[in-house]
Amino acid sequence: MRLKDDCGAWKISPEDPRIMVRREPDEFGGTYYTILQEGIIKNYNGYDIKIAPALEGMDFNRNYPYEWQPEGTQKGAGDFPFSEPETRAVAEFWREHSNINGFISYHTFSAVILRPYSIYPDDRLPVEDLEIYKLIGEKGTEITGYECVSFYHNFCYPANGKTYGAMDDYCYERFGWFGFIIELWDAPTAAGVKKEDYLKWLRHHPVSDDLKLMQWNDEKLGGKGFIDWQPFEHPQLGAVEIGGWNYKEVWQNAPVEYLPRLCEQHCQFAISHALMSPCLAVSQTVVEHQGGDIYLVVVQLENQGFLPTYTSEKAREGKSVRPIEVMLTLPESVILVSGKQLQEIGHLEGRSNKAFANFAQGNDYRCHVEWVVKGFAGCEIEMTARGERSGVVKTVITLK
Repeated sequence: MRLKDDCGAWKISPEDPRIMVRREPDEFGGTYYTILQEGIIKNYNGYDIKIAPALEGMDFNRNYPYEWQPEGTQKGAGDFPFSEPETRAVAEFWREHSNINGFISYHTFSAVILRPYSIYPDDRLPVEDLEIYKLIGEKGTEITGYECVSFYHNFCYPANGKTYGAMDDYCYERFGWFGFIIELWDAPTAAGVKKEDYLKWLRHHPVSDDLKLMQWNDEKLGGKGFIDWQPFEHPQLGAVEIGGWNYKEVWQNAPVEYLPRLCEQHCQFAISHALMSPCLAVSQTVVEHQGGDIYLVVVQLENQGFLPTYTSEKAREGKSVRPIEVMLTLPESVILVSGKQLQEIGHLEGRSNKAFANFAQGNDYRCHVEWVVKGFAGCEIEMTARGERSGVVKTVITLK
């Protein structure tokens, strides 16, 4: 609502009476307004208007352990990392699901794909991981139209320029996941406004941008995104005017007309992101009869995915992913002569380490395991290979 006030910071635009524009620093002698949220003022004494704390005072994306800082440093951090049952529940889910390679966390608004770090520049990331982040981000831009940028370099808040205790930073540091925070939807972008900075625009932009938004509201939304100002008798303040943007349904969230396409695009990107995961497979099995009742058994494994089976350099540095485990299951009629029945074979690369090179790099995405067994033709043995983040494959091998 808007309230006439000689000390008000706002005035009505001469170009469109619905639009409120800033009063000039040296301006006097006009009609000015203070803008307030609609509602009743708690404990109002007839003089002082004190703004109540936001209902959404807790910010889950400040409540994760990595470089967490208390409320005195940033609002919404909570009493301590994972202080809220919601963030703790998410952490428990992660602990119980060790097969995760990446994630997308959806927020609103700005129409941008954000990646780590929130508090450090890009040179903090291993070069290999940064290049993969950029490549996945380019795919996201191709599918959604959203630019993919660094939190630290392109999405800084004005108070201190950093976001502490962020989910994406924690997940990358702790697990080495390639994850993104996507700020869905942006009314100015939909209206054709060109923003050079995602956050500064909210504080400073020309009135021509407001006019574009109002034109978009009139032509694309049939005017339903903005409620025209109308007189109202406030029980405490007296004569005011109520109206303005339908914030929840136009600014913070996409209008229903825009939802189908938005959901389709971001679903496609999520699928594309998931398809980049490592994928363990059996390339071939070989049985060579060595004479008598002795057989050489060879199994070649491969990673058919884009990412390596260890996901990222950060995950490898932190030993966040267990090596691939191979187990041979033998019937009573077959004896293992050489080789290990249960063994770890390390990790397999994917295609990600070849995406930026134009020379041969061998087949580091494949490896083979071999055993010598004693048995007879027709016996069946089973091989199981288990990758913590790349899947489980089994094959039955017949001695012949």
